[in-house]
Amino acid sequence: MAEPMIEYRPGQPDVAGRRPDQDEVDLRELWEAFRRRRLAILATALGSALAAAVVVFLIPPTFESRVVIQIGQVAQVARGVGAQVAFVPLERPKDLVDRLREEHQVDADGVPRPYPRVEAVAAVDDRNPSSIIEITAHGRSAEESQAFLEAVTDGVLGHLEGLFAQYVGVQREERGRLAATVARLEEELVRLDREIESRAARSDPMTAMLVLEKSRRLSELNDLRGQIALWDQVLSPTNTYESRVIVEPTPRPSPVKPRKGLIIVMAGALGFLLAAFGVLFGHAWSRTARRAA
Repeated sequence: MAEPMIEYRPGQPDVAGRRPDQDEVDLRELWEAFRRRRLAILATALGSALAAAVVVFLIPPTFESRVVIQIGQVAQVARGVGAQVAFVPLERPKDLVDRLREEHQVDADGVPRPYPRVEAVAAVDDRNPSSIIEITAHGRSAEESQAFLEAVTDGVLGHLEGLFAQYVGVQREERGRLAATVARLEEELVRLDREIESRAARSDPMTAMLVLEKSRRLSELNDLRGQIALWDQVLSPTNTYESRVIVEPTPRPSPVKPRKGLIIVMAGALGFLLAAFGVLFGHAWSRTARRAA
């Protein structure tokens, strides 16, 4: 036997005794609740913003300075078949960055680091032989961050200058040794020329040996002069040069932390949202209480 169909009319309670419109949200009623409590919502948002402003202005500001350094490079004579010039940095950018980070405890977790301090060290392009590194320092004032960063920069440049002097000293010593050998060979060639001239009228085996010796010495001399030319290319300022500062230590005019405006705006927005949520919760609670009654 088929069950009889139950027809519901608008406003008629369902099987559980609830009216359909009891679970619907009345937007006009909700708007009225917001309108009645608008001053409380605005006061909460304003109070949150003011509280955040007080806290923010009590936090000491942090200023930032930044410097960009180009690592110098040295040219070297590559050994092997056919002498060529290779270019290498005074120190690998990654090694220099890691050393500075360790020295200034940039990556140390849980270690208190007082101001001023190095905040970040990074290699801009690790693939370029004349790589560029960027150092960022923080301080409680623009002057403090700049003075500290200048001291750090002087230390880095001093270290790189020492490496440059060491490399170039070895290269100049090698070139000087070759130049001394060339001077000795030139003297020997002058002596050989005199002996050959003195025996010009003779055609004995000794004269032939002197001519062969002169030829051998000339070949050796030309080879050494080629090596000296290569070392002159290595030591030229275009190929071998010291490190330099590309961007001088420059502080930002305004503090980087805390971001006062952003924090105050976010606190005000959060206070507004919490107040609005409170109104929604109160409205739902009152509707539930009325429905239960």
